[in-house]
Amino acid sequence: MENNSRELNLLTYFVVFLTFYHVIARFGLAVDLQWHTDVGRDKLLTPPHLMIFSGVIPTMIFLIFYIFWHSFVKNATDNGMNVWIFSAPVPIWIILSGMITMILGGLYDDLWHSSYGVDTTIITPPHIWTFAGGMIVELATIILALKIKQYDESNHRLLNISMLFTMWALVYHLHLAFAN
Repeated sequence: MENNSRELNLLTYFVVFLTFYHVIARFGLAVDLQWHTDVGRDKLLTPPHLMIFSGVIPTMIFLIFYIFWHSFVKNATDNGMNVWIFSAPVPIWIILSGMITMILGGLYDDLWHSSYGVDTTIITPPHIWTFAGGMIVELATIILALKIKQYDESNHRLLNISMLFTMWALVYHLHLAFAN
């Protein structure tokens, strides 16, 4: 990532978006845990699930476009990390891997419920996948913010606030994941 102020601003706004998503999704997760206690096994598109999934599509769209742009349009000396013919900064690849893990965990959870019924515990294989994916994205958001701060002097306060809220979401996520 070179010192391209437009790219750094775009990535800063992406970090801010991810921070809002993390906070909203963690509240959704807390409500979902209570929802399962009160209602039991529910459908996919309940209010808490919508909170948890709210940022998945926009994040994936951004990641795909950014990776394509970075790989084929940007003429950079710092090409980031290459994966096959694609190139992007390492935190972007980490966020992508966390998102894919989270999506696969969600699909696995639906299969799990159709095979085994209602969960009696939070700690199930598909939940571990989704929790791990979410926590990977949260950690990578902090790493991306730190990387941006290396090159951009102007958005430190915004990035610091984003890192603080994302760290809260990560710790809260970890707590909910294992507070069986």
